[in-house]
Amino acid sequence: MRTVQEMAILIKLELKKRQITATKMLLDVGLSQDVLANMQKGSMPSADKLAKIAQYLGASTDYLLGLVDE
Repeated sequence: MRTVQEMAILIKLELKKRQITATKMLLDVGLSQDVLANMQKGSMPSADKLAKIAQYLGASTDYLLGLVDE
C-alpha cells in the first residue's frame, strides 16, 4: 500500500502524462486547492475526495492506494 505522499506523487505523475494541471483537476472535480498539498504533508483525503480524483483520472481508488497495478 502506498503512503499518502506516494499517492500525491502518483496523482501528479498521472496528471503530467495527461498534460493537466493539478489546479485544473481540482477545480474540475470541485475540490479545494489544498488537497494535494495536504496529501504531501501526510494528510489522507476523505474517501469521497479520493474517489473524485480517481474517477477524473480514469483510475480506481485501489490503484491510487497501491492495491492493484492498473
